[in-house]
Amino acid sequence: MTALAALAFRTTFAGAEPLPNEIAMARRLFAEAKTAEQAKDWSAAAAKLREAIAIKETPGLRFHLAYCEEQRGELVEALVDYERAEDQSAEKNDELKTQIPVRRSALQKRIPTVTLMLTRDPTSVQLTVDGHSISSATLGKPIPLNPGQHAFAVSSSGAVPFTTTLTLKEGDAIVTNVVLAPEPNAAPLSAAPQPRPEGASSTASPVANRPSHARTYFLVGEAAVTLGAAALGLGFMLKAKSDDDRVAEQRSAFPGVTEMERETACKPPATADPEACARIAAAANDAHDDRVVATVAFIGAGLGAATFVATLVLWPSASHQASIVPWVGRDATGLLVSGRF
Repeated sequence: MTALAALAFRTTFAGAEPLPNEIAMARRLFAEAKTAEQAKDWSAAAAKLREAIAIKETPGLRFHLAYCEEQRGELVEALVDYERAEDQSAEKNDELKTQIPVRRSALQKRIPTVTLMLTRDPTSVQLTVDGHSISSATLGKPIPLNPGQHAFAVSSSGAVPFTTTLTLKEGDAIVTNVVLAPEPNAAPLSAAPQPRPEGASSTASPVANRPSHARTYFLVGEAAVTLGAAALGLGFMLKAKSDDDRVAEQRSAFPGVTEMERETACKPPATADPEACARIAAAANDAHDDRVVATVAFIGAGLGAATFVATLVLWPSASHQASIVPWVGRDATGLLVSGRF
């Protein structure tokens, strides 16, 4: 970090707009941030760095801010700032260009994700994470979050809101099914017979006898989700294999070394071509990400298949005078079974 501290202001003010007194203030703030970093007071250091960035943003300042955020467990924010520092340091700072990809790649493997699986059209629901509204397009996709406890809520018109709280650890990849049960005041699929006043007609209402197609819709939706997730997982597994082939191809290009030496050629102290090592690292990182996505997709396919079988077995067809209604409460979920057997 000492070398990078010297680089943080090397290109800061060449042709910069701030006034001399503002430049002096930014330098003072950066010096105070370095002191706080040495004392491992990451919150104070991050605050000083943000003040300095507000005066004049540089790759070095942004890198230091990402480092402080990483130490505080703000992994998602740190990844964003590492990427911003990398964009700004293109063709300007060789040392930063070398270190940022290494830190970014290691950080990506630590960030936990949550995938919320939903069988209905995601555009018809609203999603919040920790009270903040999130695009429903993220449903069915891994959502990167910081380690710790997070609250999720999914709501839709005519349904009981789905809520859950998850505690994430570094590297977690959690998949959760979202069940949106009908509102309690909605008409149930089948109701218990009520006593009929004496002399009342026994003719059933045509509307009441009309068969429900809800079971069919559920089965079709669950089958589509299962097949789609399986196809997605297979596609990403094939892509991961392609990335592995890229790694092997790059390693095979190292001349005059054994197979075992090729495996460690890019590990410190590296003696191989830095550019080739960077390509190998990028391909290996791509392969890892592809396998994570494939694993999540296969888990989703397995859950979809289990849900399909459960619906097929536990939800009788209209010929049976019975119904199965999923429900979600504050602290529990389940299936309400009613009917005549």
